[in-house]
Amino acid sequence: MSNRKARWIAFACLATVVIVTFVAFIIFQTRLTPHKVLYRAMKAHSSNSMRIEAQMMIEPLLKTPISISVSMEHPNKLRGKMSLKKAGAPSLLVVSDGKRIWTFAEQWKQYQIENAPKDMVSTWGLFKPIGSRKDHRENMAVALFCGYKPKTEIKESSIAGTANVGDKKCYVLRIKYNDDLEQQIYVGMRDWLVWQTKTKAYIDVPPFPPVEILITSTCLSIERNPKFGVNEFVFKPPKGAKVVDSLTPPHEETSK
Repeated sequence: MSNRKARWIAFACLATVVIVTFVAFIIFQTRLTPHKVLYRAMKAHSSNSMRIEAQMMIEPLLKTPISISVSMEHPNKLRGKMSLKKAGAPSLLVVSDGKRIWTFAEQWKQYQIENAPKDMVSTWGLFKPIGSRKDHRENMAVALFCGYKPKTEIKESSIAGTANVGDKKCYVLRIKYNDDLEQQIYVGMRDWLVWQTKTKAYIDVPPFPPVEILITSTCLSIERNPKFGVNEFVFKPPKGAKVVDSLTPPHEETSK
C-alpha cells in the first residue's frame, strides 16, 4: 500500500473520530435535563402579567377541590377568587390595586382592608389557600411567575417520562429539595408552562401525630400578558357588606 493511500486512510479515520466526537458533544449539549426544563419554564412564566384558572386538591383532608381564579400583574396587583366546589361553602375574594388590599368573604358579607405588600410573593401570600408554603412551591406556575428560582434548592432531580394534563402533553419532573420536600412538576412540552404540581408534605401539629398530605395544583388555563380591564384590580364593596378587623362566621359573631 502506497504512502499516499495510507495517509488518506489515516485522514479518513481521524475525520470520522472528529465527526463522531462533535456529534456526541452536540447531543450532550442539547440533551434535556430537569434543570433545562425548569429554566425554560422560568422563562415561560416571566411575563409582566398572568391569568390562571386552577384547581387544588389537598388529600386526604379535603374531598372536594378548591377552585382558584387569579389575575396578577407585577409588581403587586392581584385579583383572586377561591372557593370550594361544594354547595354552601364560603368563597374568598382578594383584590390588590397596588396600594391597598381587600379580603372579602362573600357569603358572610365581610371584608378587611390592609396596606398592599410591595411584591407579588407577599401579595399572593395573603390569598394563598390553606396548606400553601411561604415560597408557593405547591403551585409552581404561580411560584415561577412570582420570581421563585428553584435551582439552588434542588437536591435530586430527574425526568420521569411524559404524561398528559388535560390536553397538554408534559414532561414529568421528579424533584427532591434540600428541605426534603418532594414534588412532581408537569411542564408543557410545547409551551413550557407548568400545568400541574404534586407536592408531598406533612402537617405536624402536636399532640396529634404527623399527617402526610398530597397537594395537587392543576392549571386549567394559563394566559400570559392578558389585557386587563380598568376595573380588574378595583374592589367595590357590595351593598350590605361591612368592614371588620377579622373575618368571622356570622354565627360566631352572634354568640359573642
